[in-house]
Amino acid sequence: MSTGFGPPAHPVSFRKVTGPATGTPCAGAAGRVPDIDHRMCFRLAPALLTLHHDIAVRPQRSEYGQWVVTLGLQGVDISAVAELTTSHVDETIAVVSDDVVLVAPTVQGPIRGAVQISGQLTQRTAYRIAHLLRP
Repeated sequence: MSTGFGPPAHPVSFRKVTGPATGTPCAGAAGRVPDIDHRMCFRLAPALLTLHHDIAVRPQRSEYGQWVVTLGLQGVDISAVAELTTSHVDETIAVVSDDVVLVAPTVQGPIRGAVQISGQLTQRTAYRIAHLLRP
């Protein structure tokens, strides 16, 4: 699956993780959001940033053979993500769409360009993430 730029199926937001993820179900818990596999529950702050422009979504294998989903950005979203990641180095920021945490990495440094969702993804999960973003 490879897609060109288009509107995301659901808004994509970046939210600070305010507490540790737990295995507790999230059903009805205010401020808590499940991961894509519904195994973990994250406590999250309100959105720091929501993407406003078309994105390109591509599940693929990385150069190291791991499954990743690459989000191509456009317009002010590129600079907004760079600014957000610059000001939140060493903090855990969740990428959320359709009330599901797609990934919750600790920001290592500024992201300037595409966002790569990674972290021991299976091929199935990579394609589920891509479908959630662009059915």
